[in-house]
Amino acid sequence: MMRAALVAVLLLVGCREAAPEKMSLRFGTFGSSPVVHTHFSIEQPMGEIGQPVLIHSFADRRYPRFDGSDALIGGPRDAGEDGIWRVEAQWTELLTGKSWRAAVDVPVDRMTRGSGAVNFQVIFGPNGLLEIDSDQAGPKPLAEVNTIGRTCGTRVSEADRDWTVSGLFPGKQERTLAAVTPPVGPPTCPPRD
Repeated sequence: MMRAALVAVLLLVGCREAAPEKMSLRFGTFGSSPVVHTHFSIEQPMGEIGQPVLIHSFADRRYPRFDGSDALIGGPRDAGEDGIWRVEAQWTELLTGKSWRAAVDVPVDRMTRGSGAVNFQVIFGPNGLLEIDSDQAGPKPLAEVNTIGRTCGTRVSEADRDWTVSGLFPGKQERTLAAVTPPVGPPTCPPRD
């Protein structure tokens, strides 16, 4: 009887989906909320990403939902070996200068795999929204979005900054500000100071 139970446990452990070896990492925003991304991590302590990055896409309106940059990288080690990745980020809204920090846990088994890697999209929205999606590649209706994690971040007022006067994003900043769209609907996260 004990041996049968042990075999059953081993079979269940063996059935756990392996952590992906590669991931297609993409970043995007809602059309109404471009951001300057400054800190990021998956399954390790959050740190600065080096050079801040201005991100603007239309994740709430159309595909592709990211800003055009796509990095194929090695998948992170599942630190807790629990099938959950902790994703942390810090960013500043370009239009308001408000900074946000958020962490969300995402289940590895809900990630969409394709072309030998998982599709992993980090989406920033208004008022501190952090959303992690793992969509199938190719055009599709927004109703088919595979959201695997979502949270409202906390304010990091000591990091507030007016990036529009930084001079770091010549040309791109002007194009971004000209392309900002009105919100599609009510915000997921409530406004906060």
